[in-house]
Amino acid sequence: MAWRGEADLILCSELLHDDRDYGMFEWLSGCGTLQLGLSSDASARLARDMRSLQAEPAFAARQQGYRRAGDWLVAEGWLLPLSHETLGHDASPQLAGLQLGGNGWTDFAGLWLRA
Repeated sequence: MAWRGEADLILCSELLHDDRDYGMFEWLSGCGTLQLGLSSDASARLARDMRSLQAEPAFAARQQGYRRAGDWLVAEGWLLPLSHETLGHDASPQLAGLQLGGNGWTDFAGLWLRA
């Protein structure tokens, strides 16, 4: 992955499992794209934190642990959270070529205005 040293930003998306406890653990401990952006020290710290949470029986304590991990990743600049949740369009009838992609994103290159 020679490109990794040249990258300023790595974009990825994550759809969490309906079970947020499982989804947060899975994402923080197993997301390959997240791991690509972390230093070896940051990756090791996150892995230690997730192992600790895996052994935590209390749901509320696990949720707090996920929050601490996320806050740390953001504070250290490893993660920049973005949200893209609306899967639909509301546009002028003059706008043509407007379609949602399979993942909910819009290809703006295909848009055009009707005369």
